[in-house]
Amino acid sequence: MTPKILVVDDEPDVELLITQRFRKEIRAKEMSFLFVQSGESALSTLEEHPEVEMVLSDINMPGMDGLTLLSRLKDLRRLLKVIIVSAYGDLGNIRTAMNRGAFDFITKPISFDDLRATIRKTEGELAVLKEAQAKRREAETSRDFIRDTFNKYVPESVAEAILADRGILRPRLREATILFTDIAGFTAIAQRMEPESLLGMLNDYFSRLAEVITRNGGVINQFQGDAILATFNVPVEDPDHAIQALRVAWEINAISESETFAGLPLVTRIGINTGPVVAGSVGGPSRLHYTVHGDAVNLAARLEQLNKEMGSRVLIAESCARQAMKTFDLKSLGKRPLRGLSEEVELFTFADLSVA
Repeated sequence: MTPKILVVDDEPDVELLITQRFRKEIRAKEMSFLFVQSGESALSTLEEHPEVEMVLSDINMPGMDGLTLLSRLKDLRRLLKVIIVSAYGDLGNIRTAMNRGAFDFITKPISFDDLRATIRKTEGELAVLKEAQAKRREAETSRDFIRDTFNKYVPESVAEAILADRGILRPRLREATILFTDIAGFTAIAQRMEPESLLGMLNDYFSRLAEVITRNGGVINQFQGDAILATFNVPVEDPDHAIQALRVAWEINAISESETFAGLPLVTRIGINTGPVVAGSVGGPSRLHYTVHGDAVNLAARLEQLNKEMGSRVLIAESCARQAMKTFDLKSLGKRPLRGLSEEVELFTFADLSVA
C-alpha cells in the first residue's frame, strides 16, 4: 500500500516544493501526500483519512501550533508517526516535541534529501510496528482459541492456570477430592448395541456429565471405557472442593433418574474420597497428561466398585463426608474393611438414596 503522508504547514509554497521534489516517488506510487495549513484542519483530515500513518508538521502555525497538534494526536489512539519541522537551532521546541511523542525532526531550511531519508526511516519503523501488531493480534487470537478449547474440558480458572504455566502444570502435593464414575451394567448394554450407536451414546453421556463436573469446578483427568475420573481442588485451589464433588454426584444421580441416552436410562455409580494426592503433568515434551496419584485416588476407585456389592449408587468416604455434612443430608452405612487399608473406613451416602 502506498504510504500516505499528511503535511501540515501554513506556508503556501510547501505543497509545490514537496510535489516537485517527490514527483518521482509520487508517480511511482511510492508516496502520497495530503496538505493542510493548520492543526485544526489536520485533525479533521485525519478523521476522514484513516489510512494516513505519517504526519509532517511545522511547529509555528496560526491557531493550533505543531506542538499542540502533537498532543492532540495522542487522543486518536491509532498507528501514527509524526515528523516535526523546526527552525534550525530551536532546541527547546525540538526537545518538547520529542517528549510529546514525535518520532523524528528535521530543521529549516529543509534539505529534501534529509526529508526523503527521514520519511524512509519512518516507513521502516511503521512496518516494524505493524508487523508487531499483527503478531500480537495473532497471539491473542491463538490464546483465545486455546482458552476456549480448554474451557470445553476444564473450568476457566484451570484453563488460565494451564496457560499461565505454559502448558506444564508442575507437580504439587495437595488435599483433593476424587470422584470416580461408571455405568452400571455397561458390559451387557455394550453387547446389545452396534459400535457406532454405542459410541454415540457414550459421547452424549460423557458430554452431559462433563458439563456438570466442569460447571462445579471439577477437572476431568480421564475417560476410560464407560468411566470418568474427576478431581477437585487441583490444579486450582477450591476450599469447597468436597461440597462441589458431592454436588456433582447429586446432579449425576438426578440425570440417571430423569434422562436417557440413545433411548436408554443409564445408572451411574459413583465413589468419592478426599485425601492427599500428587498432581501434575506427566509425559514427553510433545505430549503431556495431567494426572493424580496417591492412596486417596485408589480409595475413590474402590468405593465406586463397592457400589455393585452394596447395591448403592453413591459411596462417600468419611474424609469427604465430614467436610460436606452441613450442606448435604448424609447417612452413615457403617465401617467396612477395604483392600489395601489397615483400618476400616466409614462410608456415607445421601440420606434419601436407597441402598439395597
